[in-house]
Amino acid sequence: MHYVALAVVVLVLLVLGIFALPGRGAKAQQTPPPAATAPEPKPLAMCYDVSALPAASEYVCPKCGEKTDYKKPDRVIDAIPACRREVAAMKPLTKLRLTLDESACCAKCMPKSPGPSLSLDIHFLDGSKRTVRNVTHNDLKQLREFLAGKLSAEKFAKQSKSFAEAIPAINKALEAERKSLGLDQPAKKTKESPATNESLPKTPEGPRP
Repeated sequence: MHYVALAVVVLVLLVLGIFALPGRGAKAQQTPPPAATAPEPKPLAMCYDVSALPAASEYVCPKCGEKTDYKKPDRVIDAIPACRREVAAMKPLTKLRLTLDESACCAKCMPKSPGPSLSLDIHFLDGSKRTVRNVTHNDLKQLREFLAGKLSAEKFAKQSKSFAEAIPAINKALEAERKSLGLDQPAKKTKESPATNESLPKTPEGPRP
């Protein structure tokens, strides 16, 4: 009898264990799948690098060595290297001495300057000087083309307002420069010497009768 009772207990335990397994007997509680999370938005493509844009402009004066910081980007300051190259390219084209005046960009040289600006000093051969103020890189580029003979005085005056008043004086100085070099003088014609009896070829004399 003891063995029969023990067998019944084991059988009951097995049956209870089978029903207790997931999916058997009472329906197992299924945990709902985690809710799908929306993907993180990707950053939009940018056409330029913001870090590449200058946050400010800085100028180092070539005369006094003082550094002037501008809180915002400035076109005049950023164009100075290109303007210096244009002035240097003009030196072989003329005997006029051209110097770029950057004093208005320096807080030490011109502390009361209303803002950065560039001027061009033109030193003529007779010792006089003329200053053209508020010149831009485009003005200097057109002046270089004018000195190189690629741009007429009329067209130069129409395209550059800064040099409009100074063009007659510059053109007059260039004409005097050409004359001193003999470039405007027409070529001299060599005078032909009148033919003489000595220059004419002698005809052989025939036998006398």
